[in-house]
Amino acid sequence: MDLIRTARLSDYEAEENKWIWQPYIAQGTVSIIAGLGGKGKSFLSMAIAAAITNGQALPGDVAHLPPSNVFLKNAENHTRRMVRPRAEIVGADVSRIVMLPEGEEWLTLKDERLERLIVQENIAVAIIDPLQAHLPQRVSMNNAESIRPVFTHLAGVAERTNCSIILVGHVNKGSGTSSDRLLGSADVFNSVLSVMMVGKIDAEDGISAMIHVKSNMDELGRSQAFRLSKESGFEWLGECDATASDVLREGESGGGYDNDTESISGKKTRGAVEFLKNLLANGPVEATKIPELAEDNGIKDITLFRAKEKAGVESKNIAGTWVWKLKE
Repeated sequence: MDLIRTARLSDYEAEENKWIWQPYIAQGTVSIIAGLGGKGKSFLSMAIAAAITNGQALPGDVAHLPPSNVFLKNAENHTRRMVRPRAEIVGADVSRIVMLPEGEEWLTLKDERLERLIVQENIAVAIIDPLQAHLPQRVSMNNAESIRPVFTHLAGVAERTNCSIILVGHVNKGSGTSSDRLLGSADVFNSVLSVMMVGKIDAEDGISAMIHVKSNMDELGRSQAFRLSKESGFEWLGECDATASDVLREGESGGGYDNDTESISGKKTRGAVEFLKNLLANGPVEATKIPELAEDNGIKDITLFRAKEKAGVESKNIAGTWVWKLKE
């Protein structure tokens, strides 16, 4: 009788996780960014690409890589009219964003050429948007036996190349937990190591948030708010207390999150403006500390973010640390 080959756990050296954005996206893993349509998923993924191509830190973290290449495959948006303008709005180094030439639509999540492309172009992060449009033929997202081999293959590609693969996905319009809302079989949620949900928390002021709902690598990260507007483009706002339920609510102007009963010009916002001006009068303050200081003064996240623009405050990365500072 042939002996069965075995190994002992002691044969394997422990390895520390390496990160693209701690604790949200680890190197050599597959992650998902998901949300309702038109709520900021693609802009968020492009903002991540901008940080990677410029070698900059993402909010709440330090820069882990020098300026690096990003592969972007977007099946829903026009390259010249939407993808390129978005890249410019977030300040990405477009010379480091690798795409397939127009007309080259071969890529699926099981195509062996994806791994070759990652190696050939020295890709640090691959963003595939949306997940549903890049499945092989005859693969159903709702069938666990059908979808599981796709994600097993993709995880192997990420690990062998040390590339972080980010899949941008849609959620359904029902109710339930964040794992229930992600389109497809529960195996889609279970097969990746990190999942982030994105949506509006204040439609009036264009404020969205990213909520970390799953992590197999570390503790869940704090929710991160960001704003998209014609005046200021894309701007990271800092940590907030929004939840997945807040960002997945549809058709509510404030997303059900911290509805400030006063108008933007009301007393609460004016008080927050004064707070920020006094706090930053002597110089920049680390962005992660400001929401806590604001809360100590009775100022909630959404009011703080509304006041930020009115107070003339900007987010800036200084020596690898995100800070808030008064605009010069």
